[in-house]
Amino acid sequence: EYKERLSKVGKEEEHWRLKLHELQSQEDLYKGKEHELQQIQRDLTATNKKEKEKVEQLLSMIDAKAKEVEEKEAFFRSANANIDAQLMGLRDKESYLNEEKEKCMSLQIRLRSLEKEMSEENNSLKATLSRQKRDVDRLQREAEEKKMELDTQER
Repeated sequence: EYKERLSKVGKEEEHWRLKLHELQSQEDLYKGKEHELQQIQRDLTATNKKEKEKVEQLLSMIDAKAKEVEEKEAFFRSANANIDAQLMGLRDKESYLNEEKEKCMSLQIRLRSLEKEMSEENNSLKATLSRQKRDVDRLQREAEEKKMELDTQER
């Protein structure tokens, strides 16, 4: 019975030794895996740090572009306001020029009317002058005739 138990204990010892060896192999495997995981974690941490820096750079660039866009928008708003003011000024000038043009057209119409009146009066005066010249010529002839007559009578 003692030998049997001793044999049984030996078998159990061998079984546990194999189990221990198996567990040690698994432990070595787990330690290797743990080392790999730690390396992966370090790599991921480094990669995350680099990616975070890239993201921060991109955010900084985006902020700079946004500021640039805001400045351009402010410039264009100001330029548009200036253009609007200039357009208002031009509209005022256009309105003034249209009023002046209307005055000029009215004056041209008045001038044409006066020219027509002056032409009619000039023609009337020419006709009167022509009649008066004829009358003067006739009277001069008559005066000369009378003078000749008087001269003839005097002799």
